[in-house]
Amino acid sequence: MATKTVRDPVHGDLDFTAEEIAVVDTRTFQRLRQIKQLGAAHLVYPGAVHTRFEHSLGACGVARRIIAGIRRNCGRQTVSADDERLICFYALVHDITHIPFGHTLEDERRVFPRHDRNRGRIEHFLTRTNLAPVLERLGLQDALLRLLLHHRLEEGGATFHYDIVAGTICADLLDYLERDCYFTGLSQRFDERIYKYFVVDSGALAINLVRNGMFRMDGLSEIVNLLRMRYVLSERVYYHPAKNAASAMLSKALELCLAAPRARLGERALYELGDEGLLRLMSAGPAPARHLVRCYLARRLYKKAYMVSRRSVRSTERFAPLHLDPAERQRVERLLARRLRVPFRSVIVYCPSAGMQLREANALFRLEPGGPPRMLEHNRELADLRKRQEGLWKFFVFLDPDYRDRLDDAGRICAELFGQPNEVLAPGELPPDEC
Repeated sequence: MATKTVRDPVHGDLDFTAEEIAVVDTRTFQRLRQIKQLGAAHLVYPGAVHTRFEHSLGACGVARRIIAGIRRNCGRQTVSADDERLICFYALVHDITHIPFGHTLEDERRVFPRHDRNRGRIEHFLTRTNLAPVLERLGLQDALLRLLLHHRLEEGGATFHYDIVAGTICADLLDYLERDCYFTGLSQRFDERIYKYFVVDSGALAINLVRNGMFRMDGLSEIVNLLRMRYVLSERVYYHPAKNAASAMLSKALELCLAAPRARLGERALYELGDEGLLRLMSAGPAPARHLVRCYLARRLYKKAYMVSRRSVRSTERFAPLHLDPAERQRVERLLARRLRVPFRSVIVYCPSAGMQLREANALFRLEPGGPPRMLEHNRELADLRKRQEGLWKFFVFLDPDYRDRLDDAGRICAELFGQPNEVLAPGELPPDEC
């Protein structure tokens, strides 16, 4: 029975049990209020200041709606009361291991391992914080550890507990799509009818595209619309060039702090911090890091000096070391800084992962009565969205605005160094395919 109602700007009223509120009220969970969902995106979209805290509450509410849909389609016994209790707690804590600017530091520049693949961090938050005794008292600590670490409760067992919260088309996705669009002001929506398509089949979450023995084209259209919405957010928000520049500045500032003698910062130090706390610590770091933080806070973003994209690069393999290997990235940054006669702090190489697949397109679908759930591997619309998502990859070299007079030189040197022409356009210049 619900004991507390929270008004959410995206979903309206969300109800939580006394047990769930006990988790929400821990200092560890409340820290999520201090971590923005979209990192540096608020420098491009000023309204994008929503946090991991409200996203976690929203994901819990969405998980309940998915469970309600499954029970309508498959019977109440498919997801038991104990299953629902565990799934809702999993939704609440699925982002508990996030550090400040987590995706920036873990995915974009690989300063630290990903939060959801870092066993030590997961165990720390669930067993060594003030969240631990609450989960232990509720009898959920071991099950949540297994879900966060291994995605299933037992070897070879059902995966729907994980799938509902953090699978492909899941509570995490459905909440952040709506929430990110709402707070960035993008006019994108999906139809709530999607909640009527969820089923559990062979122990896994699936999307039912069969009704009265016939394929449901309207269901497929809604899935395509959902994934198109995911693409639009990627194109306009997650990979916005100005947001990328701000993210690159933060990542380099942290790397400079970590490399400083007698560094006060390490991964563990970030477990207690929010965004502002990390910025304050970096502001007390070495002079180059302080410069980057000052520029970030003043929105004096580094300028694009060089860019290549999928438009001109068939394979991104040659750039992979600049994403995966910090030493190689710093070697190139030092080389460019020497040739441009600028400080090391003033050049940033930004190379995202080439693996920018639309993983949500790998959802399982029930396509025929009695048939096993499977992926839609040959659908033209999904294939097109996958290709467009991969096409968002861009490699940048950013330069301190104090040296804007050297942008042309930087672009020329980078083109020579990387063997690819510069795609940063001069004022008034059109892209090659528009000339």
